[in-house]
Amino acid sequence: MEDIKRIRKKHGKPFKAVVVELASKGMSRHEAAQTLGMARTTFYTYCSRYGLDCFFEKSPKLRQIEEEYGESFEEVVKGFAEMRYSRRRVASILGLNLSYFRSLLEKYDLSGHFLPQKEMRSDCKGHGPGWPKGKPRPRPPRYNDAQILEQVRKYPNMSMFKVFADIDITTVYRRFGSFAQAREKVFPTPKEN
Repeated sequence: MEDIKRIRKKHGKPFKAVVVELASKGMSRHEAAQTLGMARTTFYTYCSRYGLDCFFEKSPKLRQIEEEYGESFEEVVKGFAEMRYSRRRVASILGLNLSYFRSLLEKYDLSGHFLPQKEMRSDCKGHGPGWPKGKPRPRPPRYNDAQILEQVRKYPNMSMFKVFADIDITTVYRRFGSFAQAREKVFPTPKEN
């Protein structure tokens, strides 16, 4: 509020009139905020609160999207929503940051056009709870085959191996299939002629 009072005192006009005048000169919201000496986020908040966003031109990125698709930004987004795309997918297709895209949806009141997740295209749905997130990281094995086989050599009886070995029996199962196959690698049976 102090910013608005300062602007009113400096320009001798209400805040709304000053903003409309700057917008009519072709300034962007960013340039208008700099001209008035306000932080961008504060200026944007006041503009949306007082309904002044409509006086500013669309950003160059939105104009580029409109030129590319030959329709208004609102119609482009509605078209993607009708094709059952998710917000995240539409933002990536249009080359917009997701948080900025969400703010545009709110500004132009377009969120209602998107379907619930269960009705979206299968390639836009998440994979559900329990699905690993991010890139899988390859982990080197904790024990190499020689170390495992050395433990099998030390404890050739499975019961003894389970009790005394430093390596868990499931590691042997995963690596060699069974304890008997691991023991076969350590103590090969002589081939009959």
